[in-house]
Amino acid sequence: MDQNIALIEKQCHKQIQIFTKCVELNEDTWQTVCSTEKENLTKCSSENPMIQLINKNCKNEFRKYDSCVRDNGSQLYNCMESLEQFNTCAARTVNGFGSSGYFKK
Repeated sequence: MDQNIALIEKQCHKQIQIFTKCVELNEDTWQTVCSTEKENLTKCSSENPMIQLINKNCKNEFRKYDSCVRDNGSQLYNCMESLEQFNTCAARTVNGFGSSGYFKK
């Protein structure tokens, strides 16, 4: 997972900074106020092959987590279980991705 995060941070550094700043400045309303910034970050990160594979393999887990986030707004602690399920799926995907040779130098 760390490899993938590093790739996204490198590839989407500007979008991450802009989105993070928007969220920090709009703590209670970021979901609506920062929608453009979120879309830009999502677009950038979705161009990463690892993210494409995670999206494919873990779409149900992500949908559950995303729905929880939308339903719970600023009370994200309610979404820890669904986040853990998504993270577990993503970790399995990343481990399989690396072992299949995609990350071989």
